[in-house]
Amino acid sequence: MKRVISRPGFKSLNGNSSSSIIANYLSRKSDVLLKEFELSFSLLSFRRGTIIMHWPDNIIGYGLIKFFLVLFSLTFLLFWKRAFSNVKVIWIAHNLKSHYNSRFKELLFWKIFKLNLDVVVFPLPTLHRLYKSSFRDIKALIIPFGPYPKYSLDFNLMSKFKSEIDYDSTYKYFVCFGLIRPYKGMEILIDTFEEISRDNNVKLVIIGKCNDPKYLSDLTIRSKSSIVINRYIEDQEFVSIFELADAVVLNYKNISNSGSIRMALTYNKVVFCNHFEQLVDFNQVLATNLVRLYRSNEELRCLVLNFVTNKSEDVILPNWSNSSWENFVDILYKELV
Repeated sequence: MKRVISRPGFKSLNGNSSSSIIANYLSRKSDVLLKEFELSFSLLSFRRGTIIMHWPDNIIGYGLIKFFLVLFSLTFLLFWKRAFSNVKVIWIAHNLKSHYNSRFKELLFWKIFKLNLDVVVFPLPTLHRLYKSSFRDIKALIIPFGPYPKYSLDFNLMSKFKSEIDYDSTYKYFVCFGLIRPYKGMEILIDTFEEISRDNNVKLVIIGKCNDPKYLSDLTIRSKSSIVINRYIEDQEFVSIFELADAVVLNYKNISNSGSIRMALTYNKVVFCNHFEQLVDFNQVLATNLVRLYRSNEELRCLVLNFVTNKSEDVILPNWSNSSWENFVDILYKELV
C-alpha cells in the first residue's frame, strides 16, 4: 500500500488547488491510502510515504517573526522525514511566484524550500523552460493538467446568480471569478469596463470571497455599472456562472499559472488575460484560440469590443486528449514510495 498525504480540501473537485484535484484522483487508486494533512508537527508521525505539496504561499504573507518560525519548522520537518523516515516530497508547481509583495521573504523561502524537494511537477512546458535552472538538481516532470471536473446544471443556483447580477439578456457579461485579491488587478478591470459600458451593453461581474476590506471598498467605490459579489463560490455554482457568462476576463499583476483560465476552458469560454509568456501554452498545448492575451488596457478594450460586435468568429475548442488528469496521475503514481 502506497501512503500519501496531501493538503486539506482534496475531496473538493473544483477550486484553485491543482494539488487537491491530483490528490482526489490518486485516492481512487486501490493501492493508495491518501489522507489530508496540515503543516504541523503531526508530520513527525508520518513514515514511509509521499507528501504532495502545494506551495504554502500564505507563509510569505506572515509577519517576519512568524515567517521565520514557520519556515524553519517546515524545513526541519521535511528534512527529518526525508533523511530518517523514507519520505518523498513532491511539489506541484502551480505557483512559482508569491502573491505577496515581499521579495526578501520570497527569495529566502525559495532557497530553503527547494532543498527539501525530490520531484517538482510543471503543468506548462514554458514554466519548465523559464524555471528549470532554479531546480537543476531536482527531478522535473512536465505533465499538462487536464480540464476541471464539471457538475450538472442546477437551475435553482442559476436563478440565484441571475438575481444577484440582475441578468438582462441584451447585455454581454464578462466574469472575473475566484478569490478577490490585489494581485489580480481587478480595480484595473473595473476602470476599463466602466469606460466600455458607457456606449455598449456590457457588464463586468466580479465574484469571489474577499478578506481585504480596504481592497473590497476600493472596488465597490469604483464600480458604477460593474457588479462586485463578495462571497465564496461553491463547486456546484461554476456551471451556472459559465452558463450565463459570455466570456471571462482576468488581469493578473503577477502569475505563473492560472487555474481560472483552465476552469474557463473547461466550459469552452473565451478568456481575456494580460500577457505572460507561459500563458501562451494554453492555446498551443490545447490547440485552441479561446485564450486572448493583451498587453495594455487599450488592447483589452479593443479585444472586448471586437468580441461584442463580431457575430461570426470561428472558435476552436480545446483538445484535452493529451492533458487529462488520469494521464497526469498515472505518471505521478510512478514517483510514489
